[in-house]
Order: sequence, then structure tokens, then C-alpha cells
Amino acid sequence: ENDYSIFISDDIVVVFALTEDNQVVLLRQFYFSHQAYFSTFVTGFTDELDPKEAAEKELREEAGCSAQEWIYLGKSVRGKYAVGFAHFLLARGVKQEFPQELEESEDITVQLVSLTRIEEMLKKGEITEI
Repeated sequence: ENDYSIFISDDIVVVFALTEDNQVVLLRQFYFSHQAYFSTFVTGFTDELDPKEAAEKELREEAGCSAQEWIYLGKSVRGKYAVGFAHFLLARGVKQEFPQELEESEDITVQLVSLTRIEEMLKKGEITEI
């Protein structure tokens, strides 16, 4: 018989945010666990909100953005050692309209990246965390 540790937390949302001119909103943020910066999509815990509401909240807080259209793409399990789901959403017509509302521990810079560059980054493993 084996012992396992199970990570229990709220579901998460992952937002693929696309501006009207097809730029993707990426975040460059500091990860204390690795003492390094990583490029990521907008993500966050649902905090018991509906996935769309949580995605809207995270996009506004982390990137200072809003979206004209939201499309729910589906969900997947978070992993074999984690409880909960990752919900994937496409945000279209994204505009930077607000100041970021970061937590004290967050160090996040917003980047707008072309779809071509996103494809290159994914192939090279430069987007390392969702």
C-alpha cells in the first residue's frame, strides 16, 4: 500500500485573452518557488465563483483588461494528485482599460504578443505554467 499526498483547492481558470488586433495577453510574473520570472496566461483560482466570473475578475486584476466576448472552451482535471478542474476560456475583444489590482506579493508585467510569437513560445517551452 502506498501513501499519497493530494492537493485540495478551488478550481482554476486559464484565460486565452485576445485583443481586437489579435494580440495575446501574457503575464510575466515572478515565482517565489523558483526565484525567477515566467511567462504565463492569465490564471487564477475560481474562489467559488462561476468560471466566467472568476476569469473576468482575474483578467481585470492581473492585466487591467476587460473583454467584449467570452467563450467557455471546456475543462480538464488538474492532475492525478490534485482535486478540482482547470477551466479554459477564450476572451475576445480584450482592451486594457484599468490599472492592475495586484496582491502585495504579486510582481506582474503585462505583455501583448502576436499569435505567431505565442506559437514560437509554446514550441520552445517559454510559456511554462498555466
